[in-house]
Amino acid sequence: MAGKIVSSVLVYSPSWPVSQALYSFCQHEDDNKNTAANADVNVVIHAEDILHKINEMKPDVLVLDISLRVNCGLMSTLRQNYPSLPVVIVQRRFLFSDRVAAEYFGHIWLKEYDALLAEYPAVLLQEHLSHPGLAGTECGGNSGYLQFVRREQDSDDVQREMVFRLRLRLFDLLKSPRLCEVVINWLGTEASPAEVGASLSRSAKLVYHYRREAMRALKISRYARDFIPSITVKIKQEERRW
Repeated sequence: MAGKIVSSVLVYSPSWPVSQALYSFCQHEDDNKNTAANADVNVVIHAEDILHKINEMKPDVLVLDISLRVNCGLMSTLRQNYPSLPVVIVQRRFLFSDRVAAEYFGHIWLKEYDALLAEYPAVLLQEHLSHPGLAGTECGGNSGYLQFVRREQDSDDVQREMVFRLRLRLFDLLKSPRLCEVVINWLGTEASPAEVGASLSRSAKLVYHYRREAMRALKISRYARDFIPSITVKIKQEERRW
């Protein structure tokens, strides 16, 4: 996308104020009447309308105001139908699980609200994709997903594949199969260190140590808020019907 003019954008947000803000991020008109600043922007507020609207308008970019880690079913459906459509995910912040999912599905930019606000209105949302100085290396295509969807799959297949990817990336950080097993298979189920220790015939102190090591590697400091979300992905119930 770097260097390419973005002429059409589809925005989805379940929140009307956020959808209008994102519309403005894409549609602000500057004094130079720059083509990128005058993109054709459409907004949908219901997730079930996304595919229909993509078919109708064939956007250059899809902007989604969603938590990627809990919308893997939606992203899987989009990638089966539009494998290379550039997607911008906007959120207040992103966790390890969001970044693993973005890498896996490919052609995804993760943009924090504050990063967009910092340069607005001088820099519009689509310029984060099209301008060589802003596009960076955030978006990586990944052949793993495209190979995976060649065979028939359901939501449980996607769930298992995502957990596998999380495990691989966590091992890249921790370099310990045992630590990865404890984190993904035990702590990821929301069991307490005491419960995990009892199940594994290990001390709770050792399990607490494992948890601290994982949190340090994931660069998170709040266990209650960030730990479980960082090492889990979800498919919403309504996505299982897609």
